[in-house]
Parts: sequence; C-alpha cells; structure tokens
Amino acid sequence: MIEEPGSITCIYCEAEAKIFDERAFHRYAPVFGPFRIFICKTCGALLTNPIPDEKVADAMYRSFDGGMYSKARALRRKYPLKTWFRQCLKHMMQDTGLHNKKDFTWIDIGAGEGEMAELMQKQFPNHDGTAIDFHNVPERLRNQHITWIATDLNKTFPVELEQADLVFAITVLEHMANPVDFIRSALGLLKPGGVMYLNCPRADSAAFKILGKKWPYYIPGEHITIPSIRGLQKLMDRECSRLFKAGYEVKIKPVILPYPFGFYLGYYLPFLERVLPFSFDVYLPTGLLECQVKRCH
Repeated sequence: MIEEPGSITCIYCEAEAKIFDERAFHRYAPVFGPFRIFICKTCGALLTNPIPDEKVADAMYRSFDGGMYSKARALRRKYPLKTWFRQCLKHMMQDTGLHNKKDFTWIDIGAGEGEMAELMQKQFPNHDGTAIDFHNVPERLRNQHITWIATDLNKTFPVELEQADLVFAITVLEHMANPVDFIRSALGLLKPGGVMYLNCPRADSAAFKILGKKWPYYIPGEHITIPSIRGLQKLMDRECSRLFKAGYEVKIKPVILPYPFGFYLGYYLPFLERVLPFSFDVYLPTGLLECQVKRCH
C-alpha cells in the first residue's frame, strides 16, 4: 500500500489510516507526549505512530501506582470492580465446557493487582493458574496457590509458560505496543480445545463517536492502539488461520461492564463522591468489546 503523507497502514485491517490528533498528550500525566494518533479510514481503529519510546513508556508506568494512574488505582481500591470481574468470568467460561474438566489450567495476562486471578482461584481452587504482568506479585496473591511471573508483556512471553486451557487478558490489548505480536503470543499459549478471552475499548463505539478526544478511554501514550470490532475480527482471523488453519472459532461483540457509581463520581465529580460514596453498580455504554477465541483442535 502506498501511504500518503500523514497516513499509515492499520495494523488491524491493513487499510489506510489518517491523522486524528497531531499533538496528543497523556490525559492525566501531560508530561508524557506529544504523541501522533491515527484513525483507520476503513475499520475505525485508533493507532499511535510512532510507538512511544520504551524508556518513556517505562517511566510513565513506573510513575503510576501498580501500572495505573494513581487516581484511578485509588478509586479501584475504594470501589472494587467485583461485579465486573464476575461478569468477565461468566462470559469467558460460557460455552467452553471447561467447568466439566477436572484439571483445566489458566493464564491471566496483564493481571494487575490480581483481582481476576484471585477470583479464579476462589472459583476453581483445584485448578492450576498462572498470572503475569510487568511488576512483582501483589500482596493479595502472596498466599494464593497461583504462579506469578514478572515480565515485559511487550516482549516474548517467558519460556516457562506452558500451554493452558484458558488464556485471558482483561483490558490489556490497548496497552500493547504491538497488538499483532501480543495476540500471536497469547494464541500460541492455547492447548487444543482451549479458549482465549479478552476485552478492551473499541474505537467504533458510539461513545467514542460522540465524545471524541473526551472519551474516557482516549489516553494517548498509555492506550497505544484501540481496535474496532471489524478490525479485531480481521486480525484474529489472520492469526488464527495461520496458527490453527481452519480449526478455530472467533466471537466478538460489544459489551457493557458494570462500574460502581462511586467510581464514576470520584473520577468526574470528586467533591460529590466525598459526601455521597455510592457503591451500587451502574451499566453505562462506555464503548467496550469482548472477544472469545476457541482453538478447536
């Protein structure tokens, strides 16, 4: 493809992408930037080009709290996303048949503070699980029967990782410098009959079309790419057909995840949250997708 000045090729659907934001800065840490953000003319995916320098990205994440902007991390601790993680568990196990398997194994990629890994351990205490992220094991997992591996997710996954029946990544894809390599590596961890599940923001959502640069998931420098459903489908089909030939199934759809109302208040109206710390969950169409891939054989 011949690219015009100010255009690049979309890594998801391989069509042309044009400039969306010439000088973008991190929403919460404006010292990081500027970044150039592109939008695919065909599938609508958001892309950062060039990819943020590795040293810049490392400094950014180390300035955060456990890899997350400190304000968001504090709100997550105050208002745990328990309903969200239970929904993720329900959706990723749906139609897999793994509930009936006595010894299925799982890998949590980008485990954060270990919320999802801890839930998996509680639900399936007799099944072996592995959690990986760039930092050391969180305190909440120190006494859990979970293997923790600290590694750079933007590089080749550790050789000690064995294939598993279930591989999942909860809001991780958007942080990856190279989503193609990440997807390829994650799919390579699947046993025959195994399932991969991920969710992430989607750039073809009504929320992004309405809010534009004010969309909560538009975080230049941190969210490196944000796929569309169409773009992610094309990427998954390319990689699955290469790895599994015709023996795979891909399901991608929009999803609404529940957040505690106090989390929203703390983010946007902190003065109200301090006097009205509501903890009930609300479902708002913020613009997310979920993807389930099954390796048939």
